Amino acid sequence: MYDARDFQVRYDDHKRQMAWVNDEGWKFDPPQARKRVREKMARVLVSLATRLAPAMRQPHTA
Repeated sequence: MYDARDFQVRYDDHKRQMAWVNDEGWKFDPPQARKRVREKMARVLVSLATRLAPAMRQPHTA
């Protein structure tokens, strides 16, 4: 069941943590950007596949 005191304690702790992040967070290096490995790997695999098996003409069906 909902406990108002528990919520208030958690909320106050959250506010305290966010105040620290806002006050002190600028002192730390920003997180590194994630590398786009999937996109590069997909391009490499597609180029490899086109070299190994060039596009084949589809037979015409009437």
